[in-house]
Amino acid sequence: MTFRWDPSGSARLAFFEERKIAASVSQEPIPDNLNANLLLIQQWAINEDLGSGLFFRALELIRSMKPGEMEFNQKPDLYVVLILVLLLEKEEQDGRICISQNDFLDSFIEIQCLLQLDPLNRSKNDFCDFISISRADWLIGPPGSKLPLILDSKTGLYYFRKSWQLEDSTKSLILKKANVPIQVPDENLLFQALEDILLRHPVRFKEKALSLNPEQFLALFSAAHSSLLLLSGGPGTGKTAITVCLLRLLKRLGLANQPMLAAPTGRAAKRMSESISASLKSIRNLESLDADRELLENIETSQTLHRLLGFHPGLGQFQAHEYAPLEADLPRFVDMSKDFNGKMQMEKIGIRSKCVTFLIDGPVDADPWGREALYTEDGTERVGRLTSGGYSVVFEKSIGMGYVKPSYAIEGTKLKVKIQNALWDAVVTSDSPYDPKNEKLRNG
Repeated sequence: MTFRWDPSGSARLAFFEERKIAASVSQEPIPDNLNANLLLIQQWAINEDLGSGLFFRALELIRSMKPGEMEFNQKPDLYVVLILVLLLEKEEQDGRICISQNDFLDSFIEIQCLLQLDPLNRSKNDFCDFISISRADWLIGPPGSKLPLILDSKTGLYYFRKSWQLEDSTKSLILKKANVPIQVPDENLLFQALEDILLRHPVRFKEKALSLNPEQFLALFSAAHSSLLLLSGGPGTGKTAITVCLLRLLKRLGLANQPMLAAPTGRAAKRMSESISASLKSIRNLESLDADRELLENIETSQTLHRLLGFHPGLGQFQAHEYAPLEADLPRFVDMSKDFNGKMQMEKIGIRSKCVTFLIDGPVDADPWGREALYTEDGTERVGRLTSGGYSVVFEKSIGMGYVKPSYAIEGTKLKVKIQNALWDAVVTSDSPYDPKNEKLRNG
């Protein structure tokens, strides 16, 4: 059950509307008196810090997908899929998004031995069959399916559909980033930079110069030839050392003039900043190395990923995304006389949208609040979106700001805005329609 607020009503109305939709799936409520096996599973869920709430949510999922078949005593496969859903919930609570078939079977057998569930004295092959796509095709589907659970047969991993979609989209973005062409540095310049950071001015640990093993050196060398590097390893494998060397190398090659460091949490960001700063400060004659001194200044401003990307709690989204200020025709926020990462690509893309102000003849009982779609006057083509909105006392109608394609950003252009699933008239106006030249403000 989701709770939200939007201009069409309150969270309470949304709640009752969803209750109405859920009730239409099946008129049979979850039984108040759970059988002995379900009570045991509920108590197990509580002991595993899942709580009764997630237990009943899992029951509700099965009820909604397979209405009329809640006789668990006669359906041993329902117990298996119920525990599969609960174990997936537990994985997500622990920071993971999937569970392998083998891990599930091992966990399920442990739970069965602990709880002694009556109808489940079956073989391991039976349990595998219960959670197969062919047997549980009402709940589990292949990648791309609309069913609540996804089984990737290639990897043997189970996901909630939303988690699989997030992983799949992340994979696509990573592959897209990895295929971005970069300017490969001159080999002579590359080896001069490597000699500088590894031989002439190395990082030191307890006065001992850093020495990379062949695998670490390969990672460092590869990073200079790729737009993306994923570096992983256990404690003590040299991740921090490689990161420091990589930053120094990219700085010298002109590939990272102002690098940004970010971590999932504030504590991790601080630890990363302290580790890299300590490594840089260990370099002898640091004051004479301009590149390393500038790097040290940047490193000390590491931050969380949410802060770096400008996460907005109210909107539940990030402010920093693929649309750069120049692309949105906001050149006052970009100093093109300076060199910075992404400048060439920004100039290549050019202006893709413009930020404009709208006066809107919307519904009498609701105002735009941002994220509403903007359409052509005939309503056939989507050309932009609002980013904010509200009611104007002066104009006695709604007013909003948003982005549209440049050809629709001319003052006086008539468009449509979608509010409460209906299209309403909107017209592009001046940036400050009440006082465009600030004359009223100056004259008091």
